[in-house]
Amino acid sequence: MNHPFYDMLPMVIGKIQKDFYNQMTSKLRMHNLTTAQLVYLLILSDNNKITLKELTSLANFDKAYTTKIVHELTERGFISNDKKTLNSRKYHIFLTDNGRKYINILQKSAEEARYEIISNLSESDKKNIVTTLEKALYYLKNQDK
Repeated sequence: MNHPFYDMLPMVIGKIQKDFYNQMTSKLRMHNLTTAQLVYLLILSDNNKITLKELTSLANFDKAYTTKIVHELTERGFISNDKKTLNSRKYHIFLTDNGRKYINILQKSAEEARYEIISNLSESDKKNIVTTLEKALYYLKNQDK
């Protein structure tokens, strides 16, 4: 039995995701930052002082790309490292105070974008959507078991 909801759900979720992505990309562009750079900043905000190898693994990019992004973010003052010498092989990477401030600005922007997407819904509608999506996620998670 086909119901319009089944056909609409993936389309609506995709549209919401695309709108949110576009809003955040626009905000990133205002600060001359890429989505990939944001990924690294968010990883570092959740993991204080990690190695390049750990960062590469968490970002799911290759080492060369991670090295490039780390260099760019270091030049911009968002991240730093605890290298003892220029030739140090093992060192840790972390957010600077400037990087933490910037992450806070971006998280506020993301919160505003999320709010804008659902601002015209009643509290009851929001709760129903969350409940429905949680049930769908639970089903998907347990489908393979």
